[in-house]
Amino acid sequence: MKAKWVRLILGAAMVFAICVSPASSSARAGRVNPGRQILIYDLQYQETNRISIPLTNFGQFGQNMAGSAGDDWPKGSGNPYTFGAGIWVAAILDGDTIVINGYNTVGSGQEFMPGPHYDPNRPEDKVYLSWDPDDLANWPDRDSLGEPIIMGDEDTWAEFNGHDPSVQGPGEEPLPITVTRHSVAWRESLRADMIFFVYTLKNDTTFPITNMYVGIGSDLDVGDADNDLVGLDRRRSLGYTFTPVQEVGWDAPPPYYVAHVFLGGPKASDTVYVGQDPANPDTIIYPGEHLVLTAFKEFNRNVDANNDIQRFLVMAGYDFNYVYGPFSDSIDTEPEDERMVVSAGPFVLEPGEVDTFAVAVMYSNGNTGGLWYLQNEADRAKIIWDNGLNLHGVKVISPNGGEVWSGVHDVQWCTSRSSGNPLVIDIVVSPDGGLSLDTIAVGEVDDSSYTWNTSTVPDGFYFLQVAACNEVGCGYDWSNGEFLIDNPGNGPPYVGLTSPNGGEVWNGVQQITWWARDPDGDTLYIDLHCSNDNGLTWMEIASGEPNDSVYEWDTSRFPNGLNSCLVKVIASDMTLTDIDISAGSFTVNNSHSPGGQVDHTAGSCNTITITPRVVRPEDVTGHLYEVRFGTIYPDSTDPGSAIYTYDVWNLTTSSQLLDDYPLPVPLDSTPVVRYSPYFDGVCLEIDAVINSASFTADSITVTVDPGVPYPEGNLSVEGIVPEKIWAFHGATSFEIRWEYYNGSPDTLTAQFHDMGNDSGVSYDSLWGDSWSFGPRSLVPPLVYEGYMTADMGIPRTMIYVCGVRYYTNNGFPMNWSVRPEPGEVWTVYESGDCPPCRGNIYQFITTGISEHSNAPRLSIFHLSQNHPNPFSAATTIRYSVVSAETKVSLKVYDVAGRLVSTVVDRKQKPGYYTLTWDGRDEKGQSVSSGIYFYRLSSGGQVATRKMVLMK
Repeated sequence: MKAKWVRLILGAAMVFAICVSPASSSARAGRVNPGRQILIYDLQYQETNRISIPLTNFGQFGQNMAGSAGDDWPKGSGNPYTFGAGIWVAAILDGDTIVINGYNTVGSGQEFMPGPHYDPNRPEDKVYLSWDPDDLANWPDRDSLGEPIIMGDEDTWAEFNGHDPSVQGPGEEPLPITVTRHSVAWRESLRADMIFFVYTLKNDTTFPITNMYVGIGSDLDVGDADNDLVGLDRRRSLGYTFTPVQEVGWDAPPPYYVAHVFLGGPKASDTVYVGQDPANPDTIIYPGEHLVLTAFKEFNRNVDANNDIQRFLVMAGYDFNYVYGPFSDSIDTEPEDERMVVSAGPFVLEPGEVDTFAVAVMYSNGNTGGLWYLQNEADRAKIIWDNGLNLHGVKVISPNGGEVWSGVHDVQWCTSRSSGNPLVIDIVVSPDGGLSLDTIAVGEVDDSSYTWNTSTVPDGFYFLQVAACNEVGCGYDWSNGEFLIDNPGNGPPYVGLTSPNGGEVWNGVQQITWWARDPDGDTLYIDLHCSNDNGLTWMEIASGEPNDSVYEWDTSRFPNGLNSCLVKVIASDMTLTDIDISAGSFTVNNSHSPGGQVDHTAGSCNTITITPRVVRPEDVTGHLYEVRFGTIYPDSTDPGSAIYTYDVWNLTTSSQLLDDYPLPVPLDSTPVVRYSPYFDGVCLEIDAVINSASFTADSITVTVDPGVPYPEGNLSVEGIVPEKIWAFHGATSFEIRWEYYNGSPDTLTAQFHDMGNDSGVSYDSLWGDSWSFGPRSLVPPLVYEGYMTADMGIPRTMIYVCGVRYYTNNGFPMNWSVRPEPGEVWTVYESGDCPPCRGNIYQFITTGISEHSNAPRLSIFHLSQNHPNPFSAATTIRYSVVSAETKVSLKVYDVAGRLVSTVVDRKQKPGYYTLTWDGRDEKGQSVSSGIYFYRLSSGGQVATRKMVLMK
């Protein structure tokens, strides 16, 4: 078949459809089965696992009988996530653009009718429930042996059609197809937060239906509808709506997510090219292969998909202005009442042909792990789908959760075969909830038992799965919970960070939470670190903490970071470690007082403001510091941004604190605030606004003629190189001083100096924050050199300087007879915003927080775990007290409760303190190895921790 691009469908067929079938712009009110008997309408709840969700027999799900958000997760919480959602099917039929939907995001209406099109008034056209004996006895979906097809612990089934013109919008046409929806849900913990919807589409006509797309259109209102955001993890085909803030009346912490995972689509009829850039597709689907997600689009209550034309556009990957961008809505930054569509196409249904597509609906919140949990669930859902769901009954009997096994044990199960030949058994275990699998046995006889030597896998916590398969398909069951393999030897610990895990906005005291386990039962110690720059640098929060799953973190003691913070948890049994990091970045935003007046001592930058912020007043030195800006780099993640870099020096001690630290700034006038890592009690807050529209390359002229003047009329400005605009220096001038290259009279070079910033510019053969000579022609191979020669085989016609091209001989190769003379000086003039490029220097002396009236108050009484722990000679103890000046006591006791050493016993002001215990008792004698307790008391508050001395 002839290959065609996704976007070209709109280029021909779509344009024709628009011409012959103009769209109505009126919004449709919701309606329920107009002109039909009320017994046809049916709504049932599926509540198999932790999800409670309403399902109808006309294609809609998530909305209740009252026409409002009806799903509930976790079940019984009263927390709704879906105002309404349903299947959308698009096609171009007889020149008409048609989209028929189970849920219309405008007005909550629908365009499918229950049952088959040939009989509009059948009471049996309802939502069938597998747990209802009568429904199961009359189950419509059956295999070749006449047995009901039940794929989960509880299933539902419904049929609806798109033939009825009475439920279409004004001027819109029906679509002659029949759809079935088979929902599948499981009770087991690994699948408790997901439900599958498996759809079939049938062409009821005698002719092909072409240019078809299928997907789910939804209005996912997570609590309050007006604070929602949408996003896409394309690798997982995971489209989601979420709220990053606490919902009023909800017990669970944010972020809250509801997601639609596109599991698989109909078969492609022609070759389909998928990608954000149609000229460079990243995925190719060949005829006969199943479609993957080909578009994810976002719109909202104010700019909704009002008619079939607009609905077709978003399903095909276009916006309402006909701009193709199938995944351009992957990141959302403006909270509002959102809608989203996940879709796939194009494909063709031949007369009478039936094809399938499937989605998984799943949920997450701050308790389960936010986006990280959702991504794991999406991976698990895809594995389940690719393995064919469950076609036979399987039940794992042992191990089924909670067991501790070593040596040889029997895996036990029972099965019920739905049809076909005898089953064969495969057994796998997973240490991570089904994301990775270790094979235990393959092709075993289904005799309900397998003897397993557990020493074949490492110690650890596992789920076990038994798969029972034949030519019909497979059935699966997982153990209901984790069991422990603990053979002699030392197994590594496991740790998982549960909060923060992405999207949070924190200030003040917040709880870091995690889980950690050791397969050998060893005592675990926890180290916590944070980063305010997405993991580029890390700062210790606490070390040697007990494994109690929670830590009260005073975020005001750490630098801010706007959507760039991560937390890292390290679990150690003193021999082996495991690490987990926040799945997504979050925000820390405290009010830190200014810590000094900053002077701009060199350079012409006028686009940033630097403010030192006092984070830990006790560490403020009062030293003189210098911020030196350096080379500019492109931002590989955002072509519209530049990455400026800076060093920080303590001039008092002549020590460098930060080296080439990145400062990413957009160039479109968007104000940004960035924060440096912590140093010496402070961090730097940098406010930046840069408008590249102001950048102008004005002129180039000869300003010094040493003897034989270069013909100035030959000089011209080509302009800013668009893809190098990030290297532009703004309102400055560059001096170009010509000289012989290595003293050779046959070779010329030049020295380039940024006069506005009093800084030299370096040569580089690659265009960047640099200069070079090069030919006007950009036909490869490109030659950019640092010199000009009498050899006309390599002409030099152009000068590149920090993002701008200038021509030296009116665009023609420079003849050696017409060349600059040594000693000649040319000047380049530019204008616009001045970014923080090389040569810009800022200085400040840090001042203590007590000098500012808005100093934050110390908020927690805390005793940190000593570090190191265990220790052999001395150990450091940190603590904070909050009471007004009062007596503070820190004492060390042995396991019998006897006083060993009084480390502190005096009045102290509120603040943070650090001290060292040298392992000596009250008499100055070294104490023996063992376990000791240290107790802090102040103002009626007491805290005690354990430490281990090992000599």
